[in-house]
Amino acid sequence: MVDLLSADEQARSEGLPLCALRPALGKDRSNARRAIDSLVGQGKAEWVTCPETGERRLKLELWTCVAAMMNRAEAERCEPDPIEEMRDHRREADAAMAVLRAQHAEERRAHAALEALWEEPGRPPSRRRSPGPKQLRVIAVLVRYAEDPRMGLPRVAVRRIACEGSPGDKANVLRAIRSLVRSGTLQRSTDGERLRLTDWMLPWRWGHAPHVVDPPLDDAKAEAVLAAFG
Repeated sequence: MVDLLSADEQARSEGLPLCALRPALGKDRSNARRAIDSLVGQGKAEWVTCPETGERRLKLELWTCVAAMMNRAEAERCEPDPIEEMRDHRREADAAMAVLRAQHAEERRAHAALEALWEEPGRPPSRRRSPGPKQLRVIAVLVRYAEDPRMGLPRVAVRRIACEGSPGDKANVLRAIRSLVRSGTLQRSTDGERLRLTDWMLPWRWGHAPHVVDPPLDDAKAEAVLAAFG
């Protein structure tokens, strides 16, 4: 039946000779002949004689041919095309990559806009020194109370929280802040109103600071100061 369906319109209307069907019959001719006899017996096919050559031809009954062709078209439509599947996967991958590239571009723009709010960090000295007590206290304030390390804290809030209340302590804290800015440990915002740690992406570096300052940071005082800044 496959060969009959694959033939052109004239061959389907006139039938195919047995010699044209032999390649499709394969080596198991007996089963193929039984299948043909079954089709003929059911009235789905018939043997016809070609008036010109007198040869016998096998011809499918019209509605059997129509139904078989519809079933084959449906099967071909349902059968996945490997090349088309590969193209679909490629289109899906390209669409996913386009989304990722757009997200990365947006993240880069947001990062660039944020970094534009800050001055370039100072150049660290060739010989690094451990921060002094006041400097460590300023660092501890930023580590402990800055909810967003990228945005740091208001400069005045850092100074007030870091001050211990002793005479001259304000001046010492201001000197510590200036020294940390010059050494590149702290960054100032371009308007000079905020401070943040330069290496805010590495909080573990200063994570110990709030636990070693003496006297300890006063959380109640810090909350009151930060509440005043909203």
